Amino acid sequence: MIGAAPGALPSTDHSRGAYQGPPDAHALAIFDTQSRFARLPQTSALRYHVALMADTIQSLVQDFVAGLSAVVEGQSLERARQAVESALGGRRPGRPATLSIALGRPRKKAPKQFCPVPGCKNPAAPVFGMVCAKHKDVPKTKIKKFREARRARKLKAQK
Repeated sequence: MIGAAPGALPSTDHSRGAYQGPPDAHALAIFDTQSRFARLPQTSALRYHVALMADTIQSLVQDFVAGLSAVVEGQSLERARQAVESALGGRRPGRPATLSIALGRPRKKAPKQFCPVPGCKNPAAPVFGMVCAKHKDVPKTKIKKFREARRARKLKAQK
């Protein structure tokens, strides 16, 4: 220490954050009421260090318990998510599962559309304008007339 008298004790100024020495008697009395080591004859320095060690151990245990509970919670959420996904038919890429899949009813597909040219039993394709590959070069006006004739026959059959 600069400017201190030879043999002087370290400063006990509390505002500078210097070493304060062992805790006061009140702090030791509180520790003595909470410790199982209170019955043993100990020096005040030893009790002070035991108290610091107990606080350190307690904080380590609390950190461990918090981390362990976070891991267990994450695993249980993952298991629950997997159980729900398997109940809904599994996870597939693309659109999310719809309510009908969740309820177990399969989706009803639209009926297959056939070529509108009379006598043709080939399936129609959107790439050819909803006619078959064989009739893709037929003019659209003729296709329109074929469709109108088919609708008229269908309405006549319903009556």
